Amino acid sequence: MALHTRTFLTRNITGLLSQLSELVQLYPRHKTDHTFLFSLSPNIPSSDLSTAVSHLTQLGSQSLGCLSAPLPGYGDHVACAVALFDSGSVVPFRSTIQGRAEVQVGRWHAFRKRDDTTGVDDAREYALMGDSTHPVDWENVWNRNMGGEQLPDELQDLSPADVKSIVYFSDGTPEGLCNSLKAFPGATSLGLMATSTPFITGRPVTLFHNQQIYGSGAVGLALRAAGGPTTTVGFLGTRAISPLMTVTGCEGNMVTNLDRRSNPTQLLLAAIREHGVEVGASETGVLKDEQGFMLGTFRDGKVHRMHQITAGDPSRGPLSLSVNQAPLQGAQVQSGLPQLPEHPCKALDSFVAASENGFVLDEEAEVTWACKVPGGSVLVEWSGV
Repeated sequence: MALHTRTFLTRNITGLLSQLSELVQLYPRHKTDHTFLFSLSPNIPSSDLSTAVSHLTQLGSQSLGCLSAPLPGYGDHVACAVALFDSGSVVPFRSTIQGRAEVQVGRWHAFRKRDDTTGVDDAREYALMGDSTHPVDWENVWNRNMGGEQLPDELQDLSPADVKSIVYFSDGTPEGLCNSLKAFPGATSLGLMATSTPFITGRPVTLFHNQQIYGSGAVGLALRAAGGPTTTVGFLGTRAISPLMTVTGCEGNMVTNLDRRSNPTQLLLAAIREHGVEVGASETGVLKDEQGFMLGTFRDGKVHRMHQITAGDPSRGPLSLSVNQAPLQGAQVQSGLPQLPEHPCKALDSFVAASENGFVLDEEAEVTWACKVPGGSVLVEWSGV
């Protein structure tokens, strides 16, 4: 797969350019047709940032990259992750497929008659009032406003059997692209939502494709391989603050029942107080996104996915999560808080990139997972890399 992967940590542009020069000596551009993937943290003067980008975008016959966040624990270092691929093993692409508007989380039943559509988005309101006669297909409802599923131009002629992995950098709304990449059902796709750069480059995010710079959409690589990668998710320093519980009721992005009790918010608040955690909420005990509480799902005794709790009102009961589909009935879950270690990043002989906006992981037979949990990570490994 990759010819070379590495993450450089330096305190200035001089150190970075020196290490990039060593990389050029190992893989001279005029001798090797390779595609270059990179991420770069922008915590350097703007003139140095421009110089670094200029060098990075000229290291391969094709180059793709983004501005990313400094690595946790290394905020005073410039972080630059690089990966070189034989151009015959990858297909670069640029996507302008639009995502969807941000979901209104925690929206409860509207108690409106179905034929009363005044001022209502018909599809979403109808979904919120689904019943046993008209069951709700939540996945379909949340995907309705993403448009068609046409692939980026560069990927349209690829056979699904030839693509086992896809990596990309995107803006904050990659849902449309994620939806289109399901045309490769056997592929694992991983996308980093690039760091926010409105005060650095004047763009919401900053993506690079050869000599072009973009502030929206996505850039990435489809990897041809005989076998797919293995993935390992991790949550650095997460502190459990509740026992394992079973989801016994859910609707949309809300957990409505835990352990057959109809007020999950009260259960969580009780666990928080029992562990002596400062809630920082109002006198009513309402939970809010900025408090940082999370809900993890377990598989084979290990945390499999982690979601932010975005809202919870003990007078109503449900917990709203930062996902389109809450864990299904029967799922084992546990609430927690992130507690990041000082220097969490160690595997710098690989491609390591960070963003406060999170990442998106899509695996075969799994629900697409957008992770924005502090300390959340995913390791993707290919045999022989």
